[in-house]
Amino acid sequence: MVRETVLIDNCAWDTLECRGVDLVNERGEDLQFTVSDLGLIEIPADSHPNEDAQRVGKYARAQLATLEAEPAVWFQFKNIDDPAPSGVGFGELQPDGSVQGGAFLTSVEGRAYVDTNEHRIGGASGIKRMGSGLLKHQTDIDYGEWSTGLLVITANPKDFKAGAKAVDIRTWVSGSFGDFVRQALSKREA
Repeated sequence: MVRETVLIDNCAWDTLECRGVDLVNERGEDLQFTVSDLGLIEIPADSHPNEDAQRVGKYARAQLATLEAEPAVWFQFKNIDDPAPSGVGFGELQPDGSVQGGAFLTSVEGRAYVDTNEHRIGGASGIKRMGSGLLKHQTDIDYGEWSTGLLVITANPKDFKAGAKAVDIRTWVSGSFGDFVRQALSKREA
């Protein structure tokens, strides 16, 4: 069975940590929780000045490690002439017919979202950086692009345009987190 990839926005980790969610138990056989490559950078480091952020960062990194979750990355060809080739391509076909690794292709809608919101990256100056080193709103725009194809769990739904596959974690009031996500997925497919 192919697992449905579900991305967790950095702002949702606080709720997951507070409620003691074990993502390995919640994923079942049908879900794969992860973050984008930019989302991984945004997880607070152990050196973060705020102790609550440190605690949430440790929780998030531990959950992702237990899940053995690779961050979701956009497809790009590798430059073999680069001394340190970067990029993630098609992945590798395994003997059992599955594909290991690889990256995601964006959609026309995803690129349109980026094009109409690119001016927000870096704030008004275009160069403002956050504590993570990323530009202001850089991850927000990235997750907005992801939300045109994958479900994104967030606490900032205002960052996403209408029709996005994003669900506000603050609407989760009862039941398991996995069931909350499955219900959100079934609503998106209906």
